[in-house]
Amino acid sequence: MLESELIEIKPKGDSDHNADIGILILKPHGALDKSDFERVSHKVDDFLKMHIQLHSVLIYTEKFPGWTDFSSLISHFKFIRLHHEHVQKVALITDTVLADAAQVLLGHFIKAELKHFPFADYANALVWAKQK
Repeated sequence: MLESELIEIKPKGDSDHNADIGILILKPHGALDKSDFERVSHKVDDFLKMHIQLHSVLIYTEKFPGWTDFSSLISHFKFIRLHHEHVQKVALITDTVLADAAQVLLGHFIKAELKHFPFADYANALVWAKQK
């Protein structure tokens, strides 16, 4: 299951609705399913109808749980393909040993700036995600 929250932060003194900072927080709990990506995709698409971009995505999980099946993996790739050009930053907040490798690998396929944070460092990751 993929728990998700999309928060909007309006910079002080900024009346331009498109200048809002959108941060998507993803918290995987158990193997990821195709329906998880469909729900998150709808949430992000609704946000992007009103905003130019989604500023940051935070992926917060102590250990990566994997996918329920191959179609879930394909749904994950589809979500990335459809949305990566609208995201400036991605924070991987995890103690998974593959996070550094994922950071390098994903860097070849997405435009966003990627940064790995230890699982216990959520607060610093959020501060980084809010920076323009």
